[in-house]
Amino acid sequence: MTTSGAGPSSYLDFSRIHELPLWAQVAVAARLARRMALGWPKLTDAQRQPMLEACDRMVAATRSRFSSDEDHAIFTKAFDHATALGADSLAVTLYYAGDATLAAMRADETSWGDSTAVQSVRKALAAACADAPFGPLQVRASVAADADLLAFACGEDRIERLGALTPHVFGRLLPTNPLNPAFEKPQKIEDLYR
Repeated sequence: MTTSGAGPSSYLDFSRIHELPLWAQVAVAARLARRMALGWPKLTDAQRQPMLEACDRMVAATRSRFSSDEDHAIFTKAFDHATALGADSLAVTLYYAGDATLAAMRADETSWGDSTAVQSVRKALAAACADAPFGPLQVRASVAADADLLAFACGEDRIERLGALTPHVFGRLLPTNPLNPAFEKPQKIEDLYR
C-alpha cells in the first residue's frame, strides 16, 4: 500500500481510495452510509434502524472477511427501506456498500471480486455526493478523513490488500457522527405564523 504524500486532501476526489486495503475501502463506504442514515432529515429512529443494522453488518464483515446470506438479506432490506422512504441517494449508497462487502468476501476466490468491490465502493461514494441533502464537500471530507486514518492504521498493522481490519485499526477511527443537511427547504415568512 502506498501512502507517501497521503493526507486528507489527497482523498477528497476519491482517486486514491483504491490504494487502501480492500476491506478498508469497504469500511469507508459502510461508515459513509451510516453517517448518511444518521443524518438523513426527517427520519425517525425506527426508520433508521434497518439501515444502521446493515451498516453495522458491513463493518463487522471488514473484521472477519465474511458476510452471510442473512447479511445479504439485511442489506437488501435496508436498500428497499431507504427507497420506500424516498431517500434515493442513501438507498444507492447502501446498495453499493453492501455489494462491495459481498464482492470483497469473494476476492480470495475469484479474480473479479477485488475489482467489483473497488468499483462498488466508488459508486457508493459517488451516489452519496450526487443528490444527497448533504453538501458534496461534507461527504468528501468525511470520506477523506476515514481514508487517511485507515491508510495510517493499516500501514501500522501491515495489513495486506485482502487482510481483515484489526481492533487497533478501528481504535484509530473517529466516531461515525451524522452528516448535517446542507440546506433546508426555504419557508415563506407567512407559513411560520399560520
